[in-house]
Amino acid sequence: MDTTTSLPTLHRLPVVMARTGLSKSGLYRVINAGQLKVIKIGRSVRVSESELGRFIESLEQ
Repeated sequence: MDTTTSLPTLHRLPVVMARTGLSKSGLYRVINAGQLKVIKIGRSVRVSESELGRFIESLEQ
């Protein structure tokens, strides 16, 4: 039986900016407004693939 679990894909902000079309300041605006949840690792900010997908779907509505 395989008990390994796959880790979630975490994206750096430049990848998120490219996929959403948001500028850096626009991206920080939606993060600070709570519209996009981030994961902080030390001083680094990452966005999970599932959260990015959810956010992009919310933009399409």
